[in-house]
Amino acid sequence: AAPLMVEGKAIGVLDLESKRADAFGDLDLALFSSFAEQAASALHNALLRVEMEAKRREAERTAFEMTALVAASRKLATVLDPERLLVEILGVVRETLRVPRCAVLLTDVATGELVLRKAVGYGVPLGLRIPTGKGVTGEVASSGRPVRIGDVAKDERYISGVHGGRSEMAVPVRLDSEIVGVLDVEALDPDAFDESDERLLTALADQVAAALHNANLTGRVGRRAQR
Repeated sequence: AAPLMVEGKAIGVLDLESKRADAFGDLDLALFSSFAEQAASALHNALLRVEMEAKRREAERTAFEMTALVAASRKLATVLDPERLLVEILGVVRETLRVPRCAVLLTDVATGELVLRKAVGYGVPLGLRIPTGKGVTGEVASSGRPVRIGDVAKDERYISGVHGGRSEMAVPVRLDSEIVGVLDVEALDPDAFDESDERLLTALADQVAAALHNANLTGRVGRRAQR
């Protein structure tokens, strides 16, 4: 056996056995040790390449997220009509996460229920009401925490909106400490969403909350001016 040494540290062991007694001599050990040194160097280089590639992908993902968030912020900030804003929200989320199904649900302050305001790719009617705590979106509204499901067929919380959905992710739309709605997306493949997708959708939800707040303020000011 010979250690696999990299920069003075053992990262593994290379082992060789034989059925014969005294099968290995000093020359065999020297050759085997030399091979172990080369193997350790090759393994180290391979690990470095993997690490560099992972960092490159992470940097590209971060750049994509920042660019997407800046574009979304600019687009949503210019829309002050609430109904048009909901349409724009769907477009921003679908374009950013590349999902076929997306829904915006807003909280009815009188009842606490979620109300489906706008959706793309679902077969359920607008105005559908979901009680707090029911289903994936209801749980998100109740807990204030995102939910990501890799296979909806194995999760009893899932409420089917249309045939073929396999993955679902929902995040709260939070204004200060108040949950004002939920963003929900679905994909046709299992395990379609990861932590970076959740982080991005959560950041989008923050922008959505600010845009909804601005649109509502503008609407209230306009109505007062007409009185």
